[in-house]
Amino acid sequence: MSEKIGITCHPQMDPQICMFEIAHDIYPGKKYSFKTREQAQGSPLIENLFAIEGIDQVYVENNSLYITKNTLDPWPHFAKQIGTKIRECIANEDVLISAELQNDIPVGDLKTRVQQVLDEHINPGLAMHGGSANLIEVKDNDVYIQMSGGCQGCSMAMATLRNGIEATLKREIPSINSVFDNTDHSQGQNPYFS
Repeated sequence: MSEKIGITCHPQMDPQICMFEIAHDIYPGKKYSFKTREQAQGSPLIENLFAIEGIDQVYVENNSLYITKNTLDPWPHFAKQIGTKIRECIANEDVLISAELQNDIPVGDLKTRVQQVLDEHINPGLAMHGGSANLIEVKDNDVYIQMSGGCQGCSMAMATLRNGIEATLKREIPSINSVFDNTDHSQGQNPYFS
């Protein structure tokens, strides 16, 4: 019988999400967001977690799992089941995450995907305030953008960057590390908030 694997639960600000930190490598140096059961195919640990009634999404990063539930049942209701599934998979020495799910996306493909997220998910909202975010480059999975229009010089630009642009890009493209703003905000002509 192997030694029991330590698992610590960390409830998040969103009551539907809980982080489970595992004292064992799950996906070292990698991260991936499993939004459907189909995406979990070939990753035994994630397949087993999706088998628990009420589990909706699983985001894995290094040795942490951010699990989203779609019911009002409290986390203690799920914690024992989740812990059992994790320990069983590790004890069986399963490949926990499919080897095919590598996040080393070629830079050209990553830039295309970032631009798509900007066009479809971010810029329509910014346009309502007369602004936009323009892609400058992607380097080492970091994204560099430049804000224009109502976003340039806006007093809420940093909040928009972190809570809007970066959060959306990381949600849609889990391999993104950070988003950097290369805007000269002192040159803003018509900021939405002064």
